[in-house]
Amino acid sequence: MTLLDTDGKPIAFVETDSDGNYDINIDRDTDYKLQVTKDGYIEDSRDITSKNIDKNVSTITEDFVLNKIQEPTPTVEPYPIVELAPIYFDFDKSTIRDQDTDGLNRIVDLMLNTYPEMAIEIESHTDSRGPAEYNKRLSVKRAKSTYNYLIEHGVNKDRIVSFKGLGEEQLVNECDGSIKCSKAQHELNRRTQFIVSKIK
Repeated sequence: MTLLDTDGKPIAFVETDSDGNYDINIDRDTDYKLQVTKDGYIEDSRDITSKNIDKNVSTITEDFVLNKIQEPTPTVEPYPIVELAPIYFDFDKSTIRDQDTDGLNRIVDLMLNTYPEMAIEIESHTDSRGPAEYNKRLSVKRAKSTYNYLIEHGVNKDRIVSFKGLGEEQLVNECDGSIKCSKAQHELNRRTQFIVSKIK
């Protein structure tokens, strides 16, 4: 802890005790700045003054609460791919829809021609309608049909790290059965998503 004058010049330095308490002698009728530092914490400072204090008062109390420095979360360099959009399924179906083959073919092209070492994971989902156990099985079928499509179109099976069904566990909206949702809202949950686990 450092006591500075109004020009920022250090006047005194003191360490707190184990409980964080400290004492610094200061003059009356004077402005100061108090700067507090601690390893692993965000520095704090504030202006204090002994002006206009009753002559019978001999102590000024100034409390500080230091916030810990948050360690940066390791980040994964984003892959330069935007084409891995999800595909969607009709209600209670696991077959690939004609309108989704273009999206799957783009993934095939990327994996065969643009990123020949790219590996992906497949995750399939359902909406919330129907029993959870049934939806789990249905999502596994959707993951399997997606996997089969990619393999049949030339993707090496070793480059598909995993394919799994998560049922209704990861809805993208609030359509969990507690509110009324449109067909389009439910459809957003009936999806297969592709996660790039390796690019090169």
